[in-house]
Amino acid sequence: MSMMIYVLVLCGLALEAFRLSIAAGAIQANLTKRKIILLGGIFATVQLVLFLLGMVCLWKWTDFLSVSGNLDNIARIGSVIFTVLGFAMIFLGIREKRLEESCIHPWSVEGFAQYAFKHGLMFLCVGCAAIYCMGKIFWYGLEIFLILFLASVFGLAYGYWQGIKGWRKMRIVTGCIWGVAAVCLWTI
Repeated sequence: MSMMIYVLVLCGLALEAFRLSIAAGAIQANLTKRKIILLGGIFATVQLVLFLLGMVCLWKWTDFLSVSGNLDNIARIGSVIFTVLGFAMIFLGIREKRLEESCIHPWSVEGFAQYAFKHGLMFLCVGCAAIYCMGKIFWYGLEIFLILFLASVFGLAYGYWQGIKGWRKMRIVTGCIWGVAAVCLWTI
């Protein structure tokens, strides 16, 4: 069951990184392959750092509350976080107005890093919720970085060439993935 939750976490993170990258790529005037790879790496790095920070925050919080030895309580906390994320993503996906595309000058590296931090709250929350199923954090961190990097690169390229088609639907699907992860984590 823990592996299934891990796969759901990877799918949800990849979808959200892809969605955010599409929005970023759709408003860029001139993106080269090199710039797409650089921005994808920056985006993946920022999101991975926020994800790991979320894991550390919940880990320290559970130590403070003296529930760190009780894995059932940690799983319940993660399940509640996934449930809130799921409902929020579905609600925002339904209520969201159409994102307007307008080309701007290419972003600087710093500007894109700020964009990644601005939209990184979800990655922080998922890090908090996923601490239960993340045992070997180093290897999982490498896998998560690779998935986020690929999703970001493909999202930037897709957004640059195709625009924002399917942007809202991806948010709703991500919300559904968090809902399934919440149910799986609750039943552990």
